[in-house]
Amino acid sequence: MVQELDQVRRERDRFSSEREALSELSELRQELDRLREALDASTREREAMCRELALAKSALEEAQQTIESRGNTEDLRQELAEALRQRDAARADARALREQIDRLRARQEPAAADVLPKTIDIDPTGPDGSRLRLGDILRRAGIITQRQLDDALMVQVGAPHRKLGDILVEKGFTGEDVIAQVLATQLGIRFVRLAEEIPETNALRLLPPKVAKLHQCIPLQASDQEIVVAMANPLDLIAMDDIELTTQRRVNAVVATRSAIERAITEYYG
Repeated sequence: MVQELDQVRRERDRFSSEREALSELSELRQELDRLREALDASTREREAMCRELALAKSALEEAQQTIESRGNTEDLRQELAEALRQRDAARADARALREQIDRLRARQEPAAADVLPKTIDIDPTGPDGSRLRLGDILRRAGIITQRQLDDALMVQVGAPHRKLGDILVEKGFTGEDVIAQVLATQLGIRFVRLAEEIPETNALRLLPPKVAKLHQCIPLQASDQEIVVAMANPLDLIAMDDIELTTQRRVNAVVATRSAIERAITEYYG
């Protein structure tokens, strides 16, 4: 009986140990499940962070591209503003020419070019030897009066981008041909009448039509080192630089009227 009782006790102890082992195994499995869930949650969070990081990187690259392109945008804005100014100036010149023609027709007077002398005797220097301004030269030569000069200067105050000579022509105080001759004398360069000049073929070939139209100029002669170019505004340094860069020759500027240059461009470049 004692042996059977011991056997029963041992069996009970073994069952108790196995039950405790099973309980521990169950707890381990539960802990493993919790760890798996935590790992899955961590994986999902990592993936979300990766997506957010990718979006942030893309936004940063776009911002960098915007900053880098901002300079180009400013250049384009400046070019557009300059093109608009040139367009407005061209429109103003065309309007002034139409108004002058209308005034001449109304008065039934001959065109200014028909009554002007071949050359105008003017002195571009003052009593002290200083170089006079365009308006003062015209006034001293008796071409315009002081009142007409003051009137034109008042217009220029309200529109500083406009040239005094254009305003004088628009108001009918003088002619385009006179302004061109005075400008040439003031600058100490030659005045040419394009109707009496035949551009050399090699000079026309050196200057592309788009450059001639852009800067309102016409080439007349050319050598290996120099090109003679008729310009309405020989003080336009940007145009001079562009012509020299295009032709690879030093520019020798002469003065011609804007309307004569436009006719020559149409005749020789089409």
